[in-house]
Amino acid sequence: MMESSFEIIARWLEQHDPDAKPHFNEPASEGQIVAVESRLGQELPPSVRSLYLLANGQPYNGVGLEGAFTLMSLDEVVETFGFLNGEFPDGINTNASDDFFIDADPGMQANWWSRRWIPIMQNGGGDYLCADLDPAEGGTFGQIVAYYHDENFRSLVSSGIDALMEGLAQRDSLRQMLGRRGYDRRCLRPTVNARGYMLEGFKNEVSRS
Repeated sequence: MMESSFEIIARWLEQHDPDAKPHFNEPASEGQIVAVESRLGQELPPSVRSLYLLANGQPYNGVGLEGAFTLMSLDEVVETFGFLNGEFPDGINTNASDDFFIDADPGMQANWWSRRWIPIMQNGGGDYLCADLDPAEGGTFGQIVAYYHDENFRSLVSSGIDALMEGLAQRDSLRQMLGRRGYDRRCLRPTVNARGYMLEGFKNEVSRS
């Protein structure tokens, strides 16, 4: 499923945005992935490994796949993971007392940050979509969760990167990709729910309360 979804997305981008090639970096090798897992101290979910065997991230200023979020290279994954663990070693933002309370979607741990979240997509503004290796009750191992650097809510985006890519491969999602290069605060828009702001383009198949 991952390979099919990826090929649909890559082919569509090549056809409709030919001047911006390449849209994806060369695939990572099995050895590179194993080395990264060693540096992270944990194994990546199978679907995340499958994606990186197809593309080791996207070039700088690439088309945003999910809202403004682009796929990070493995080196960026390791660097960002280390940075966030260094900033929040206990998973708490001690620099802001208001951030001790975290509003998290069902199935997620209510943490500011977690060493079991592996950042794999970024919007260039300090926000990341992460593979969650420690879901709460009702969650799914490898589900994709959103970490916001300046918000105290955490959102469940997809049941996994394979499901997210499958959703992006649908025609309506593909039409929305072009023009999403780099970080754009316009991708944050107000909503009518109590959560305040949700990232534009999220197609969360998980029902919200």
